Amino acid sequence: MMRLRARIRRRRDLLRCREFVELVTDYLEGALPAAQRDRFEAHL
Repeated sequence: MMRLRARIRRRRDLLRCREFVELVTDYLEGALPAAQRDRFEAHL
């Protein structure tokens, strides 16, 4: 049961393709708020 919950939690945290494209576009255009930009850059 624990593994199932972990998988569900991970899926919920994943970005969908469209969301990713929007996020990257906003990042490249400098349109992300500072906190969101910092979080995004931490993953690069």
